[in-house]
Amino acid sequence: MKTIGELVAEDFVGTSSTGRVGSRSTLLSEARRDKNQYASAEARSMKVRTESDNVAVVTGIARETGTTPDGKRFTNSRRFTDTWVKRNGKWRCIASHTTAMPR
Repeated sequence: MKTIGELVAEDFVGTSSTGRVGSRSTLLSEARRDKNQYASAEARSMKVRTESDNVAVVTGIARETGTTPDGKRFTNSRRFTDTWVKRNGKWRCIASHTTAMPR
């Protein structure tokens, strides 16, 4: 939770693969409520495009595996696009969009 809070900007806007739009507080609340047990989480096929010294767009695929609270195994894969801005010498994510990958 601390790491998410440090990386996500106060004015963050996220769009989920279901089309829901949320803020930084929405993201943190959902992370707190998540009761899944994660075996792995990785980002791959990442490409970083810098638009200036202070703006970068990162695209890639996020993959998570684990077990739900009722013991079911899961694997989730999503494409993502994150926009990062360097503020006061620190990179913060200001926007994120995810799209579920076909199973």
